[in-house]
Amino acid sequence: MVNRKYTGILLLLPLFLILLIFIILPLLMSFIKSFLDYSLVNISFNRFRTYRELFKDDMYRIAIKNTVIVTFTSTVLTILISYFLGYLAKYLTTPLKSIIGTFFMIISLTYLMPLSLKLIFANDVYGYINSFLKQPPIHFFQNVIFLRFTSVFIPTLIGLGPIFIIFIIYHSKRETPIYFHLAITLQSIIAFSSFYIIDFLTEVPSI
Repeated sequence: MVNRKYTGILLLLPLFLILLIFIILPLLMSFIKSFLDYSLVNISFNRFRTYRELFKDDMYRIAIKNTVIVTFTSTVLTILISYFLGYLAKYLTTPLKSIIGTFFMIISLTYLMPLSLKLIFANDVYGYINSFLKQPPIHFFQNVIFLRFTSVFIPTLIGLGPIFIIFIIYHSKRETPIYFHLAITLQSIIAFSSFYIIDFLTEVPSI
């Protein structure tokens, strides 16, 4: 009889290798290289000079501040909405609960849809609508209020599906704390991973 523990490890091994090769190792190498200066003839250790210069940059400090605000706000919103909906779902029948869960997962999995907005409403004459109407470009992508709303709305929208499912399990398992911790951790990861969508829509969301 195959040990279930080893079966689980084998199933997770491909995912772990992908994370190791494409995320962990590149981040580790980037961190190491950040302490080095490169020239045509040699490589020298610069201690913390790179980071001292980085934290003197006003744009970088603004980017860090806005990134923290966006991640915190979207995580809190997603947790509150999903917790409330998961609590209400406890009183629904299983088929209806499955339908609602599927609906939210579809919303989360169709996160590529916002990317089509940039192609349709591009801020130049080559956007589909502007090209068809032959009119000046639509500039709402450059509106500060729109940028702030989008930066919070996109990660919240993407996180609703999986976090809602987690809170359905959370409420059905007599509110086991591990599921609540999982929801917070997962939404934080989703918020960070969704920044490439926000960046595509808003160009420089953190700034």
